[in-house]
Amino acid sequence: MAPGRINRYTLLTVIVGALVSCLVAVGISVTMAKQSLERDQDARAAQLEHERAQRVQTKIATCTLINTMIAVYTDPVPVTETGRKALKAWTDLGLIFRCQEN
Repeated sequence: MAPGRINRYTLLTVIVGALVSCLVAVGISVTMAKQSLERDQDARAAQLEHERAQRVQTKIATCTLINTMIAVYTDPVPVTETGRKALKAWTDLGLIFRCQEN
């Protein structure tokens, strides 16, 4: 073979190698981006579930306190104006926090 042909084959080999390398790099990049997005979505879903669980626990604790105070002010039934106002305030809080739904 003539020296000119070897240079063309070498150039062709380099070009094909560069194209294959570029395609592999793009493939890896797309795969990594997809995996990163999936991890971010999973982390966000876990965070939202954690926040939801905290809200539920907070509501349970709040309603337990409210319902306990209502029980305190209804046994015995308050005879003073202050006691009746306190009972109404705790009952109103129970309505606001929807403690009757528990």
